[in-house]
Amino acid sequence: MQNELITHNIDNAEQITISELNSTEIEVNNVKKIETFWKFKNFQKSFNKQFLNFEITLKHTRNLKTNDLVSIVKIQSNLQQIVNKEFKKP
Repeated sequence: MQNELITHNIDNAEQITISELNSTEIEVNNVKKIETFWKFKNFQKSFNKQFLNFEITLKHTRNLKTNDLVSIVKIQSNLQQIVNKEFKKP
């Protein structure tokens, strides 16, 4: 992520540091998610030679990919019903 800031000209002077604090897997409403906390810190000298510091912690939550594939054997009877219904149409 640090390199992306430099690549996209967001932090040319490399004065922003990013660190991952922790990452946990959680489950909300039967959906598995990964919750990650990131800390962004800035340290720079201003034009009047004073130092400006800030830090912020952000939470990022994303859903884990699930395998939604179902074996055709499990839905074979449903598929057969659909086929039968379609062929019975005039």
